[in-house]
Amino acid sequence: MKVTIKDIAAATGLSTASVSRILNQRGRYSAASAKRVHDAAADLGYFKNRSAADLASQRNHTIGVINYPAEQTPMIKSFRASWQRPTGWRWM
Repeated sequence: MKVTIKDIAAATGLSTASVSRILNQRGRYSAASAKRVHDAAADLGYFKNRSAADLASQRNHTIGVINYPAEQTPMIKSFRASWQRPTGWRWM
């Protein structure tokens, strides 16, 4: 079963708005509440649905690169190097 923000809110006794603020690191909240939310999220197996977040924010953090032949260009080598680092961006 998919774990939602509502499940985390029920487990922590906080509102869904508070859980959302904490998970998205927006607004004000206490360190104790953040710890409760993150612990409950880990215990329940919650993970953020990136596609839903992209739809809500109207941004998809995706960079498309069209290059042929890919193996022969220096630019693609630098792209491959950046794929190894977690940047928050997805590459296509």
